[in-house]
Amino acid sequence: MCEAINRIYNSGVEEGKKEGKKEGEEKLGNLIKKLPDAGRIEDAANAAKYASYRRKYYTEFQIS
Repeated sequence: MCEAINRIYNSGVEEGKKEGKKEGEEKLGNLIKKLPDAGRIEDAANAAKYASYRRKYYTEFQIS
């Protein structure tokens, strides 16, 4: 019984990781499109490198 519960739990964790990764990639993609459109090429480079910049720009561009 414990083995079955562990498999179900682990399957759910893996599925959650995949979904989170997909959402993160989409979020970053949106940001990387918006920054150059706003003439902010250097900011796009910073967003690609540093999480602190990404968080700042997500808020600024209202990307959630």
